[in-house]
Amino acid sequence: MPRELAHRARVVTELLRSFETYFAEHRECDGLVGSIAEVTQNELPWGVAWIECVECGVRWEQRRAVDAGG
Repeated sequence: MPRELAHRARVVTELLRSFETYFAEHRECDGLVGSIAEVTQNELPWGVAWIECVECGVRWEQRRAVDAGG
């Protein structure tokens, strides 16, 4: 796996792990939704993840820089 791709995979994994506690607390909620995306802001790539529990009225968002260096 190329280094840049491996780094992106690590960033996504970190984002997923950052939500483990919230997911566990709201696992049974019918309104739990979320997404992970890579976005560009000021010409820099970022991994952005969010989950929201509509039922409970809470939302969490995390961002991680996706620099080429790893």
